[in-house]
Amino acid sequence: MLLPRPVLPHNIRHEQGKAIAGELKMNISARDLSLVLEEFKGAIEGAFLDKATQTAEWEWVFLLRKGGQKNLLLISLSAQNSRTHLLSSMPEERANQGHFTGILKKTISRGFLYSVERPGRDRILKLNFNTHSGDYHLVAELMGGRANAYLLDATGKIIATALSKKSRAGIGEIYSPPPPMEESAVRGNQPAIIAGTEKLPGKKFPFNVALETICKEPAEKEKLESARKEEISPLKDELKKATRLMTALERERTELEKHKGDKRLGDILQANFHLLKRGIPSVTVTDVFSENEAQIEILLNPALDPAENMALYYKRYRRREKGLARIAERLAETEKSLEKINDSIKKIESPTWRPIEKTGESAVKRPRSIASKSKSQKQQKENGPRRFISSEGHVILVGRSDRENDELTFRTANGRDLWLHARDYPGSHVVAKLPKGIELPQKTLREAAMLAIHYSKAAKSGKGEVTWLYAKDVKKPKGAPPGKVIVTGAKSVSVRVDEDLIREMKEKGEKS
Repeated sequence: MLLPRPVLPHNIRHEQGKAIAGELKMNISARDLSLVLEEFKGAIEGAFLDKATQTAEWEWVFLLRKGGQKNLLLISLSAQNSRTHLLSSMPEERANQGHFTGILKKTISRGFLYSVERPGRDRILKLNFNTHSGDYHLVAELMGGRANAYLLDATGKIIATALSKKSRAGIGEIYSPPPPMEESAVRGNQPAIIAGTEKLPGKKFPFNVALETICKEPAEKEKLESARKEEISPLKDELKKATRLMTALERERTELEKHKGDKRLGDILQANFHLLKRGIPSVTVTDVFSENEAQIEILLNPALDPAENMALYYKRYRRREKGLARIAERLAETEKSLEKINDSIKKIESPTWRPIEKTGESAVKRPRSIASKSKSQKQQKENGPRRFISSEGHVILVGRSDRENDELTFRTANGRDLWLHARDYPGSHVVAKLPKGIELPQKTLREAAMLAIHYSKAAKSGKGEVTWLYAKDVKKPKGAPPGKVIVTGAKSVSVRVDEDLIREMKEKGEKS
């Protein structure tokens, strides 16, 4: 039944304007509920529930048919506008039909509403339904910040709650109403929204019409703000991710810039190659490229031979050149992404923004940040161990969790593969895959050990001792939890983590 919009008397228009201007809460009072219930009770008792529609996260509309008449009953559990009354028309807004709505459709939809009650004198509405599967009761507590609704079976047991976070009782418990209102609240300390509406002449359901009219604008504003918040929230998350990415890229660029002169140092080492020896931490040589051929000190890695030390400087320089080009490209992409995200947020925050209804999409399409990935992409990336390729071309796998460690050690690894773990620290299992008949590759052993330290609690120190042995010698104790193993005949190796080398091995692993 479509009801005409009323012309409100002066005292109601004044109160409505004051409420909207000051953004006062428009929660229904006990007196208001008594008035609207008295009006619609006779109209909906004996009706069939044709449809239950969720129009907001906290709001439902019930289409009730009785004879040739139909009525729309609103139940709002909003913290600012909790109320119930008949509607003159179906709201245009639609929300995701949540779990509670699904339960309503499975239980009371097409059911017979045989009675409407108001337990006690508080702001509680109880709708009693009879269906082919038995009786059900829908109890709506219209109490502002404590508002909620419960669906009960014939015994009074709770089978679903509208707002689970606010639920006073859990599923399967017997419903009990909240403590009764104090007498002063019943008598009028709560402000009534529709006082004076009885002066409206010739209107059917005048209290319901007045309550709908008074609450319409603040309720629409609340829905708009909720939609705006829902749209902006993921954008702000992407903004944080993109900002963190920018910071990480800038930090990486700063690190790479430290190797700006490495090519020149490599050239100097090459010119003074005869002075280089394994095991020395540095060498003082003549800078043949300077005007006065000054003496300079160049740091060396004592573990490397002269050729490897010289090659290391060239390698770092090449990594710097490639890395700076890559970072510049990603920084440009991230800056564009940040600009799009900020533009979208500004559009949504503008007073003229409105969500697109019916399609369930935002009026502003959210840009995809390069810092964010789809759920399927993340799942795909996290499915299986991390993969690296050593400088000698061997595959190194690193477990991500206790269960994955077990899978990697006892199913993926062959008996001849290397197995490594940070000594005396919790961490990932590491397996270096070795072809049949190959001798122990020393570089791969050290690089796999670096990964064992990097993916353990010893990572902060940047160095540590790693236990290693062949996978065939790793055993699983009976009944031990995932990730727990016993090793026999283990050896150990001490390593210092080379982050640049790990990054290079990771890039090779992702490409292969």
